[in-house]
Amino acid sequence: MRFTLPHDLSEFEIPDAWWVESGAPGFAPSAPAYAAEAGVVKLSEELTSQSDKTIRSHYCPTQLVAALYVAPPGPAAGVAAQSFAGSGPAFHQASMIGVLQAMRSGVQLRPIEVLRGVPGEARLVPRDGFHRFYASVALGFPMLPVAVFRYSA
Repeated sequence: MRFTLPHDLSEFEIPDAWWVESGAPGFAPSAPAYAAEAGVVKLSEELTSQSDKTIRSHYCPTQLVAALYVAPPGPAAGVAAQSFAGSGPAFHQASMIGVLQAMRSGVQLRPIEVLRGVPGEARLVPRDGFHRFYASVALGFPMLPVAVFRYSA
């Protein structure tokens, strides 16, 4: 199946067999976005001296944004090794089918983690959520649940 990104009308493909296996044919969203957890907690280490580290946590609540305002993500490291690389991005079969099934069934998934303020990019830039982004677009959700983090160089 071929799908169009809302950003620039470029296309990507999910193999027909994966689409059918996921149960996606005939799916019509009844909500603006897939069901998502309330937020994301990220831990970070900060060096407080030459030998001491402090662990800090940062909570980002989930918010909905139009898919148009999120830049299409590239694959995570290692994804292409066991993936379909037809037209557009390379997807991992088990991951894509599992995400499509979960979204279709209303299972709560993590929001897509995005960065705000990336130099040279006006849109939000995903840092986690490759399969969730493309599955959401393919299933026809107009909005994406995101957890927004500030970019820091």
